[in-house]
Amino acid sequence: MVVCTNGFTNAVLPQLNIEPARGQIILTKPIAGLKTKGTFHFDEGFYYWRNIGDQILLGGARNADFEAERTTDLTGSDFIRNRLVEFLHLHLNTNQPIEIEQSWSGIMGFTPNKLPLCETVSTNVVAAIACNGMGVALTPIMAEHVTNLLLQ
Repeated sequence: MVVCTNGFTNAVLPQLNIEPARGQIILTKPIAGLKTKGTFHFDEGFYYWRNIGDQILLGGARNADFEAERTTDLTGSDFIRNRLVEFLHLHLNTNQPIEIEQSWSGIMGFTPNKLPLCETVSTNVVAAIACNGMGVALTPIMAEHVTNLLLQ
């Protein structure tokens, strides 16, 4: 069995001491003539955005309220969503009106040492968790590690 529960890990493997951290995202409505193309990070990666066609997907800002974002509550908060909208208007000038189409959140997992955790935790049980906010980048590497652990 492979456990990939990230911020929810403490519910099934509390001995791993994984800290949850909510990540919140907003997605704009289509923006005519959007010139922003690519993937970007700002403020040590606490803000990140990319275009999806003619829309902007923007996430982050949890550094504005670390304590409140140490949660497994998927609801999200107006405080962080407002920070994201503020950032969007301040730093991503499109010369067009910007409207938000939708928002959502997910729960990340963090280890005390900020290193990803991929290890055998008991017979036939491997944990592949806590990419510490870098899951999109690290999951292919984590999958290789899981495969190697399962084949041992």
